Amino acid sequence: VRTIPLTILDNAGKPVSVPVPDTLSGRLDGKPVEILSTRVDRRPRRVVILLDASGSMTHIPVKWTAQLMLADHAARTASRWGQVALAVFGARIYETVGFEQGSAAIVTRLPEIFKGYPAHKRTSSERGTALLDAIVQSVDLFHLDGPGDVIYAITDGSDNLSSAAPRQVMDSLSRSGARLFVFLLEDAKHRIWEFGRDETGDRYGADQLLKVVKMTGDMAVGAGLTERQIEDWELPIPKDSAGKIDQQVLHEMAHLLYEGMANFYQVQVK
Repeated sequence: VRTIPLTILDNAGKPVSVPVPDTLSGRLDGKPVEILSTRVDRRPRRVVILLDASGSMTHIPVKWTAQLMLADHAARTASRWGQVALAVFGARIYETVGFEQGSAAIVTRLPEIFKGYPAHKRTSSERGTALLDAIVQSVDLFHLDGPGDVIYAITDGSDNLSSAAPRQVMDSLSRSGARLFVFLLEDAKHRIWEFGRDETGDRYGADQLLKVVKMTGDMAVGAGLTERQIEDWELPIPKDSAGKIDQQVLHEMAHLLYEGMANFYQVQVK
């Protein structure tokens, strides 16, 4: 018998509010399991916003703008039901704002990050991405130690520098008990899914990240940034943004993740 923290979704991909064991079925490591019980986890919530400041994000204005919008929204929203921290990464983790500093410090810092991380001011080595490494390092940096602790990665999924493999990320999350949620941003001209393949023949990037999310039982949503209008926002918006953003759509998708972060279950399986 094992107890596993899970976000439970319906067929539409939305969190289930009152799951009944008899209505659920599952597989663990590819094998069918019997679901014995489910209960809401009541532990305090802590969210680390993992902000991707690599070249593939910062040199495309619409993606960088959307990411800062989402980070600001997360800091303001998650603080209503938990503590919030921030880690900014690219080739490495560049800076952090700890839980003890609070969401207000994150909201204040984000406009400065928006102006201070443009790709053209970075060397080629600084524009790389070590996304999987940043997830593993965040577990240790913020002392994450239970399913009430969440890493919320806002990224395009590209990773060309990590030494950690997906299995190592899953092991790190499993040992700590922390959960991984992902908002995947993509634009029509730069499809991360097609960037390349690693030595095993697998594509590196979004599909590797989504594999981790699937194996850990957590959540991911995604948005293509191509056709919609940028709306007013408290963060500065570049006038020459090549893509367009529908702020309401991003927020609606983000709220699905917030539901999973704030409301999840301890599921006992056999």
